Amino acid sequence: RLASTINRRSTAAIVTMYHKIERALSALVLLSMVPRCQMAVRDDSDRNNQHAWMPMPDGRFYHRTCIHHHPAPFSVEKMSRSRGSKVSTHLHKRLNAKDQSSTTLYPPCQFRPKSMVPTSDSTYPERLERAVEPQYYSDWSVYAQTSSPAGYEAMESAWTVPPPPMSSGPAGLSSVYLFNGLEDGGGHHGNATLILQPVLSFGKSGCVLDPARWHSWHLGAFLVDGNGRAHCGPQIPVEPGQKVVGRMQLIGPNQWNVTATAMSPSGGMNQTSSYTASLGDKVLIDAAYLTLEGMVIYKCAAYPPGGGTLFTDLTLLTGNGTLVKGAQSVQWTPEVRHSECGQRVIVSSAGVTLVYNSTSS
Repeated sequence: RLASTINRRSTAAIVTMYHKIERALSALVLLSMVPRCQMAVRDDSDRNNQHAWMPMPDGRFYHRTCIHHHPAPFSVEKMSRSRGSKVSTHLHKRLNAKDQSSTTLYPPCQFRPKSMVPTSDSTYPERLERAVEPQYYSDWSVYAQTSSPAGYEAMESAWTVPPPPMSSGPAGLSSVYLFNGLEDGGGHHGNATLILQPVLSFGKSGCVLDPARWHSWHLGAFLVDGNGRAHCGPQIPVEPGQKVVGRMQLIGPNQWNVTATAMSPSGGMNQTSSYTASLGDKVLIDAAYLTLEGMVIYKCAAYPPGGGTLFTDLTLLTGNGTLVKGAQSVQWTPEVRHSECGQRVIVSSAGVTLVYNSTSS
């Protein structure tokens, strides 16, 4: 009788355990059907992991799960802070092969982008900036800005790839961005929700993850989409002295085409990184920039040698149809957020020069 009782209890315990395991497996199956970025519960351990955050040229750090690399031209549609966005990538095949495309729906990122300015928050990157050296900063260093209440329909300018910086900072973490760009926000620093950018970059970034590529220049089309996500077009290796062109053009109802073109130095085929973005009817692109940005900058040697970067062949088309050509035809506002390297803005008939001295101590 005792043995029978033990057997019944053992059987009941096994059945109970079986049902617990079954319920747990069912929960795991349901959970696996939800993309990580859609989960309601955040992984705070990952949020506080310093390696999970990557710099982007809008002046903030983005979580690695919300930075997307596209090997071909891509398009972003239905951008919304509440609903997210739809991203399509288009792969062009060779002759006699069909083109391929893929579409992905991205909800707003669960990780809010982090400011580059040190705050009371103890998480990376602010902690990194305070820990390594007091003079550290990550910010738009110097830039020229203009705005139009009527908005803009196009912007284009060219500049030349400078020599590589003499210093890449501790552990190679310093990086530099040179770009022209368009934002909403009326030209007020920090007010924009998104930015359209053809970017020339040197060093570590969310779009250049391979450390072997941090010591050379790359050109690519960047997009920060207003949902806490960043998108990277193909990153084109470029050489000092090579001409690059950034162009942003309205091609439909608040639909933009953004291209970063590396001009062939030998007269061969140019290389282009590009995307299209549909911004919706609530966004007005009304601010234009020419910018030098520095990330994890602790001394002037982290900037390129040569004394500055000249932006030429400038064209702006306003929303009321006014076409402006030439730097002196635009009312530029110089913005110097950091001056330790002699940063300043010069507007001349040649173009707009962002001045910086990499040899300053």
